[in-house]
Amino acid sequence: MQEQGLTTKWVLVGVLILAAGLLVWPPDEKIKYGIDLQGGTSLLYEIDTTGLSEYEQRDLSERVMSILKDRVDPTGSLNLIWRPVGATRLEIQMPQPSEKAKKRRDAKNEAEAALKALNIEGRFSVEQALAKSGAEREAALDALVKGVPTRKVKLLALRVAHDARAADPGDADKVRAYEDAFEAVMDTNLNVQQLNDVLALKPGPHRDQEIGKLRAKHPAYEGLIDAYKSAYDLWARDKAALEDPSDLKRLLRGAGVLEFRILAERDPASPAHTKAQGDPQLRLPIADFVEELERRGPRPKAGDRYRWFPIKDLKDFMNLETDAEVLNFDETMDSRAQIVAKYAGRYYVLAHNDADFGLLRPRAGSTKRWKLTQARPDRDYDTGRNSVSFTLDAPGGDLFGELTGANVGRQLAIVLDGEMMSHATIQSRIGQRGQITGNFSRDDVADLVRVLEAGALPGRLKETPLMEKTVGPSIGADNREKGINASVWGFILVVVFIVFYYGLAAGLVADLALLMNLVLVLGIMAMLQATFTLPGIAGLILTVGMAIDANVLIFERVREERDRGVVFKKALNLGYEKALSTIVDANLTTMIICVILGYVGSEEVKGFAITLGLGIATSMFTALYVTRLVFTTLIARGVLSDFSMRRLIKRPSIDWLALRRYFWPISFVAVAAGLAFFLFESTTNPDAMFDIEFLGGTSVQVDFKEDATLPGGGEIRTEQVRAAITGSDRQQASVANWLDRAALELMEGAVVGSGTEAGQYTLTSDRLTGDQMRALTMNVLEARCDSIVAEGNRAIYVARTGMINSPQEFKALVQQAAAHVRDKVVSNLRGAKVQSVSEGELPAGQKPAPSFEIVTVETDRGLVQEAIVAVLGDQLKVDPAINFNTRIDDALTQEPFFAIRQEARYMSDVIGGDSNYDIHAYKGGVAIVVEDLDPPLTRKAFEQRLREASLRPEVGEAMAMSRYGVLPLSPEGPDQTCTEFAVLMVSEDLLYTDEDEDRWIEFVAQPALEQVKDSLAISKSLRKVVQFAPQVAGAAKQNAMAAIILALAAIVAYVWIRFGTMQYGLAGIVALVHDVVCGLGAVTLADFLADTALGSSLGLVPMKIDLPMVAALLTLIGYSLNDTIVIFDRIRENKGKATTLTAALINQSINETLSRTVLTSLTTFIVVIMLYLFGGPGIRGFAFVLGIGLIVGTYSTVAIATPLLYRPLVLGALVRMIVAVSAIGMVFVATPNWTARLVLSLIIAAATVLWMVRANAPTRRGGRLAVAT
Repeated sequence: MQEQGLTTKWVLVGVLILAAGLLVWPPDEKIKYGIDLQGGTSLLYEIDTTGLSEYEQRDLSERVMSILKDRVDPTGSLNLIWRPVGATRLEIQMPQPSEKAKKRRDAKNEAEAALKALNIEGRFSVEQALAKSGAEREAALDALVKGVPTRKVKLLALRVAHDARAADPGDADKVRAYEDAFEAVMDTNLNVQQLNDVLALKPGPHRDQEIGKLRAKHPAYEGLIDAYKSAYDLWARDKAALEDPSDLKRLLRGAGVLEFRILAERDPASPAHTKAQGDPQLRLPIADFVEELERRGPRPKAGDRYRWFPIKDLKDFMNLETDAEVLNFDETMDSRAQIVAKYAGRYYVLAHNDADFGLLRPRAGSTKRWKLTQARPDRDYDTGRNSVSFTLDAPGGDLFGELTGANVGRQLAIVLDGEMMSHATIQSRIGQRGQITGNFSRDDVADLVRVLEAGALPGRLKETPLMEKTVGPSIGADNREKGINASVWGFILVVVFIVFYYGLAAGLVADLALLMNLVLVLGIMAMLQATFTLPGIAGLILTVGMAIDANVLIFERVREERDRGVVFKKALNLGYEKALSTIVDANLTTMIICVILGYVGSEEVKGFAITLGLGIATSMFTALYVTRLVFTTLIARGVLSDFSMRRLIKRPSIDWLALRRYFWPISFVAVAAGLAFFLFESTTNPDAMFDIEFLGGTSVQVDFKEDATLPGGGEIRTEQVRAAITGSDRQQASVANWLDRAALELMEGAVVGSGTEAGQYTLTSDRLTGDQMRALTMNVLEARCDSIVAEGNRAIYVARTGMINSPQEFKALVQQAAAHVRDKVVSNLRGAKVQSVSEGELPAGQKPAPSFEIVTVETDRGLVQEAIVAVLGDQLKVDPAINFNTRIDDALTQEPFFAIRQEARYMSDVIGGDSNYDIHAYKGGVAIVVEDLDPPLTRKAFEQRLREASLRPEVGEAMAMSRYGVLPLSPEGPDQTCTEFAVLMVSEDLLYTDEDEDRWIEFVAQPALEQVKDSLAISKSLRKVVQFAPQVAGAAKQNAMAAIILALAAIVAYVWIRFGTMQYGLAGIVALVHDVVCGLGAVTLADFLADTALGSSLGLVPMKIDLPMVAALLTLIGYSLNDTIVIFDRIRENKGKATTLTAALINQSINETLSRTVLTSLTTFIVVIMLYLFGGPGIRGFAFVLGIGLIVGTYSTVAIATPLLYRPLVLGALVRMIVAVSAIGMVFVATPNWTARLVLSLIIAAATVLWMVRANAPTRRGGRLAVAT
């Protein structure tokens, strides 16, 4: 590097460091963690391609992903990660919200609670105060003021109006005056939902203006509004509403809801009213709805005949042609037939809210289900204009025909996920096939088709994921903490070692370059928004070793030049120049591995590949450019005149080729033993050798409570958990035995019945819950049903058209499902593997709760999880779904809810019994009695579940209840739990009356019942769940094999090109095969010894071959080849233009490079040891393979690869044997039939022998060694 232009070069380096630092700071916000470090869930879904042509299946996963992203998480606020897998699979990852995000959410909730605390809690609290008298009344009214000055005056006016009405209750004017005064009091409340709607707007002047309006209207709330705005904005940066995998699944099922609704229209004869359309009750003042929108927002009140819907895109929906029309829309809004109003900066349109005026989303368990089967661009036959044709299924066609036939000439709107997308005029009755016409451009048609397809999409995403992987937040945090600790210790040790060995000058410069390298890697990852995974931490740590390797090569070259008497400045330049090709070759071979891993690996393995690949690229920059810039600057300033380096390894004069007579037999024995041991274990006991990623199956982690006990007593041990899962004692309560008995109950005890509608079947049991029966029958009935709904001890099955035609056929399928459970699932659970899981370090004096991992080849994750919770749920740290029954009101509603009449005073007046609970606050509302809760709940826990259910996405449109309460009905247990509760809810917008019972049931009672059911169905999953379907496991095997073959082939090709002859590449391949087989043998041996005393003393844990371990083997290939290339590069340099490769030249090259071979392996080995010791169990197998590989790889470089260059005949024979063995291995993997395996293996063996016999002896060609073939 020339001394000119040093300032410019330093500016470049400074800019890069500054940019990387800004990109990565603060790291908690800028670095994107994967689910293994943060916790979360990964779901792999199969897309249902039934009825789709091959052309329609092209890029299906890309299209589905695009539509799902747009409707499920359009703003990206849920931090979901989407990845198409092939044409028909889609992976979705849901990271857990970070601790900082949770704290911001809590702060936002606290600020919101402070706002609500200033509000009056509904009409009832005011009526209670007014009902008092004298000083007690005055005190109660004063308590309602809550520091809002305007409220006191209005409360006094309300008191006067109340007393006037009480004196003459028949006077309509006094009644109206009372209601107006009451409304004035309630208007002093701040509408928190309206504030949320405003805060959800894009930051800017319009948002500030809307907030200012609320401040001006409610000056007493100003400080609280500002505090809430600050908390809301902080929360909105990384908000995430999903914390459990069931939330994500529910969101995926509930998104993309397509509906057709008739729009409300102005009455031409009276534009201030809605058009009645044959029903006088539908003719209502439009001003009332507009005023209600401004006051309450768009959420409907119970019983509303019309409802406001947000308009997705005003220009498209209203068919506006220019932007000017959009800007001036407010001026023309009131003159249009459609009723449009503005709220919180967004336009809303009024539509009918009655089921008779729409084709709406069917309720769960209903057989009146419909779906859109196709939407495509078309042309209007009469006008030739662009249009959209669509097709419904048969039930949908019937329902749509009824809707459109009764509303010809009216406006039909398309609603997707509650947003108005477009509308058109109904020209005639439409059945299954319809056409949407309008003044559409081609882009309009394409958008409308996309909207319609989005609504049809849920039928294409199969309900049960092929793969599910859940990592709890505490496990993710533990992985992250241990990974960071390993990184820190690895970095410290390497830094100290380099300074110690190469002195302060060279060592500190190398260490500074190393630090810069890490900053650049993290900065680039933050810029690319790349996911940082646990294997990614391993890649970062290995980057440390790689970066130091480059410096070691340079410094050792400088040392050689100084030993030859070259002056320091020239020696430094020669060191960089001569090390360049070796560094490039070594790093590029590892880069090849990273590219292959990035192509075939899982998301976590890709994280490793990206991190290591970026690290290699940046390490070449820092080692070759930055360090040289520093040294050049120091020399130019007269600060540096030489290096002071230690020499712990002197150049030996060993005859390495002579030692091959010892090395090769040792290697032969090691390879043969390792291969035999691995093949024996992998064929006789594959469950113990391979992870479920390659076998298919389910892995769950169970965390026991601190006071949990199992049969046998004492501290919970692995043997006890194994017995509780596998049922070694058939009489003991165990998961396998429970499944066996549950299947028997399904076959003999469960009662099959017909539902209330055609195609609906029920399964009822006294011993099994609906959820358990659903899980037991999913394997057989899922493909034949549109939905399976669990209710208490009953499961409701809605069959697909033509799939199940009678109760007898349904019962036969249930019997088939039960037989499958008994024959296969129980057997799989009896063979489950159980191992203890370390919880890491805990605070002093805190005893770790016992945790265990259970692994089984059974792929039905839901059934495995349901069975484990059924048997061990009361001992585990889980919140299971609650099994319950609802009490029927036989006297009045004949439904599972009770109407609270106005004359009722006590709870016993509503549900019977002797409860004297005062229900005055809930008159006109609904009571829902839930009985036989299993497990029992405390009142507080039940209330928490109701709150959580009200926040779930699919409950968001439910009617808001003015008040609700939870009343225990059964005696409380010692832990304050109860098995029977009454849930009381009331909506002041629609109170119960005999005259309006149907609307009350539809808009109050049924939504309340659904909310109670949803609250009891909430379950918090086991902390870690991983499931792989057989087809996913098969693909993983193929990917792993393809990755290894591609890596070996790519490396042979690269080395062949770089060194000009295939011998170098083939010699490297033989050594790599030696290293991989030894690595596999070591893994097998370690897994075998893990449960022994020797294994425990060595810190060994049970190891299974999974994708991260395959990544370790591939990384081992790259690292092993690095050392080999260093020697090959020196052989090429020493050989020069000579035509022969002598033993002396090979020995000389090995001896000259021995110190750097050992040192580069040593620096990497240091960081691998840190990974093994401090990286935690999640990365220990990876570190073990890499550590063994570094030792074996360093040995094979000297003892195998290089000596084989001198014996090309042996090299050729070994290569042929490797090809033959690989071919036989592929035959065994691809062919299940043993006869075919043996025949094909014999053919391959015979062909190989013939190949070797006919092979020519090595010849000399053009000065290069060649093996004749």
